[in-house]
Amino acid sequence: MKNFFKELFWLIIGLILISMIFSTPRFDADAAPAETGVRVFDGDTFNFNGERVRIANIDTPELFSPKCPAEKRLARIAKLRLQQLLGDGANITLERQPKPDRYGRTVAAVLVNGKDIGQTLITEGLAAEWKGHRFNWCCG
Repeated sequence: MKNFFKELFWLIIGLILISMIFSTPRFDADAAPAETGVRVFDGDTFNFNGERVRIANIDTPELFSPKCPAEKRLARIAKLRLQQLLGDGANITLERQPKPDRYGRTVAAVLVNGKDIGQTLITEGLAAEWKGHRFNWCCG
């Protein structure tokens, strides 16, 4: 009889925990808030109001798989600069290409206050024009 009450106690605790977990908003599809604003991943990729965007026609240093320490340093700088340029997302315009890239990201020219962000990054040496292959960001 003692085991019965012990098992009943843990069953009730388990049911309470499960009901608490599934009653939180993250499990309620209607209550899931839409992602807003800007979140930068690296020098050429960011989320904008829930849409993952890849800046068209540029190549920036790889942050997550750099070929050398210099590329990693430059990638960090490019990411920070993109964050500065995009700001809070208030004045961003996306000129979307018809098809997403192979990762499902929207490919777009990105304008902030009418200024092309990709071209700004190229001018500042934090991006290279895309020529069909990765740019070599490592010296030598």
